[in-house]
Amino acid sequence: MKKTIISILMFAVGILGVQSLALAVPFTAYVTPQPHILMFGNHPRNFFFDLDADMSQGDINPGDTINSAYLDFLTDDDAPWKDYMDDWYHIYEYARVYVDGNNKGTREINYGTYSYYIRNEANDDHRVNASISCYSGDFYLNGVSIRGDYTDNTPDAPVPEPMTLLLLGPALLGLIGLKRGKV
Repeated sequence: MKKTIISILMFAVGILGVQSLALAVPFTAYVTPQPHILMFGNHPRNFFFDLDADMSQGDINPGDTINSAYLDFLTDDDAPWKDYMDDWYHIYEYARVYVDGNNKGTREINYGTYSYYIRNEANDDHRVNASISCYSGDFYLNGVSIRGDYTDNTPDAPVPEPMTLLLLGPALLGLIGLKRGKV
């Protein structure tokens, strides 16, 4: 019984070889505005990311698949709301975000990072046009980044002839051993 199992395993490894697994690879791209930009009025700031070229981490190629992608805006409020109790302009600060022309919504902005899920926009052509504008109030924009993960779909290199023969050898030995029952 052991001999039969070993023969079958040798045959399977010889014929199939070792398959490479497709794993999710993380990526990141940063843009840091210089300096700390005060956002007020309806003056949009535009950012362009080419995910095939602008990576701080990761090496995305045109044939790769984006599994997840998030656009992050790092913001800072200019002052706590309690200092401006009578000034509505400083209490309620809202930003509007567009990604590839799609309105991603308007949300209140305070200190922190605001993330938008952009997998569909990023997977289309691996290019992302993002803009943020101040809808009301004022705040600082400290940085913009895209993060996520992708699957590397680079085709495997062709198997050279010596490797093919090395894989065929154990397969033939497994078949011969199985036939004779002498593995």
